[in-house]
Amino acid sequence: MCMSEWFEITIKDLCLKITDGSHYSPASVMAGYPMLSVKDMDEYGFNFLNARLISKDDYDRLVKADCKPLKDDVLIAKDGSYLKHVFVIKEESDVVILSSIAILRPNVSIINPYFLKHLLKAQAVRSSMSNYVTGSALPRIILSDFKKMKLCIPSLPTQTRIADILSAYDDAIENNNHRIALLEKAARELYQEWFVRFRFPGHKKAKFVNGLPEGWEVKRLEKISDFRYGTMPNAEHIRETGFPIFSGYRITGYYKDWMFENEQLVLIARGVGGTGEVRISPPFCYLTNLAIAFLLKTDVYKFYLYEMFQLQNLRHLDTGAAQSQITIENLKRYKVIIPTIDLLNEYDQIVKNIYNLKLNLQSRSQNVARQRDLLLPRLMSGKLNV
Repeated sequence: MCMSEWFEITIKDLCLKITDGSHYSPASVMAGYPMLSVKDMDEYGFNFLNARLISKDDYDRLVKADCKPLKDDVLIAKDGSYLKHVFVIKEESDVVILSSIAILRPNVSIINPYFLKHLLKAQAVRSSMSNYVTGSALPRIILSDFKKMKLCIPSLPTQTRIADILSAYDDAIENNNHRIALLEKAARELYQEWFVRFRFPGHKKAKFVNGLPEGWEVKRLEKISDFRYGTMPNAEHIRETGFPIFSGYRITGYYKDWMFENEQLVLIARGVGGTGEVRISPPFCYLTNLAIAFLLKTDVYKFYLYEMFQLQNLRHLDTGAAQSQITIENLKRYKVIIPTIDLLNEYDQIVKNIYNLKLNLQSRSQNVARQRDLLLPRLMSGKLNV
């Protein structure tokens, strides 16, 4: 039942087109055009840091197949636990998408794209959306059914006012995300300058032995770290608040207990599309069985190894058959280059400051998001007069 002055309409009637991206995945190239999937998106847009690149021929072919999102398109992640990610394309760019992302092309004479984005994130709508999702291990929206879902919307001017209110919060968060991306880029550039191009402090006086600066060593990971599998949390103790449950992919809920007090370097060891990627967990988190924690023998290795594994994805350690899997035994034998402890300490101090700035910005964004999420259901139900 819609509120007074709001009316009911199907998603199909709100949009000029509803489709998804490519159902086949071209070969990757070293330099080319980004091809993006659900793992490259969040609720504010695309993250190009680890995006796959494809050739110009493949890109042109997929553009013709309508796999390129346009300005004002609303994109929704339709696969897996990413389902909540919805955002609007602000500016058109040379990217194409895979079938794990759906494109909703709004009829702007009926629906404000930013209002539609927020409406699809409202809890009441998300509850209805579950009726158009199939699969338990890997949930997926069925677009042919999803098009029939009915929404309650107000007049276009009211939509625009609501969208402007909520977008102000999103703009603040996106600004913080942009600053975070610059900090991450700075940390990565420093790693490459010191440990890939060997232009570290004092490099002009360094002697090289077997291609490495004197004092640097090649070691198995088991020499510098122990390892621990995460475990599945007890469903009875999962809550809406508490200690974050971290899968390696993202925070999936909250728990009554924590497993690790400090931020941990973790490897995604199972799952779909992320096996081999390395992340840093939140503090006081509970780690699920999709990930393996590095129990480093000294914390000074953490940021160095994190940046190393952004460039050296460990997917090749996958030994799973029916399901991708990396084991602790395979991880132990993996060899890495370890610089001198003095150089690692110097690098760690710089990157730790960058990381703390990043945490501060993330904390601010979380506070803004909480305020926005308090407003969202009241605005989208028509209970709050705009």
